[in-house]
Amino acid sequence: MADTATVHELIDVAAIDLTVESAERDEAILALARRLQATGRVTNAEAVTAAALEREAIGSTNVGFGVAIPHAKSEHVARAGFAFGRRAGGIRWAGEAVADAGGESTGDHDVDLVFLIASPAQASDDHLRILATLARALMHEEFRDALRGTSTAEETLSLLAERLSA
Repeated sequence: MADTATVHELIDVAAIDLTVESAERDEAILALARRLQATGRVTNAEAVTAAALEREAIGSTNVGFGVAIPHAKSEHVARAGFAFGRRAGGIRWAGEAVADAGGESTGDHDVDLVFLIASPAQASDDHLRILATLARALMHEEFRDALRGTSTAEETLSLLAERLSA
């Protein structure tokens, strides 16, 4: 991400939820979109959620390893960024995990780490660069484990900045 925006330009502490309440995908995405709205990055959380769910209908954003990266481009995004959510009990995520493709599918899968990426409708493909950087970092089990072990939003932000800026 070094050639584009820094992590601190893309996520605020207020956009990190370490105790996502809902075990349902759509509600979890909405909760993260509301966090982005609270930071001023999103002007309409429901519309951004709808855009993310439209993308989800094309193919699951469950990348495997308990991670999902829903993303949306919308006119209701004032400034590109992302939110992070974690739920200890998991979130039911429809569809086959990308990492499981080609194997025996069991239908829906649980994820416990969710990154919601939001970009303005007329923006460049910065969200794709963010997505690629996240996907590369999340391939490392120690990073996923570290995200599962942080105690505070501040600690999580520090970890994200350290790992995604390299």
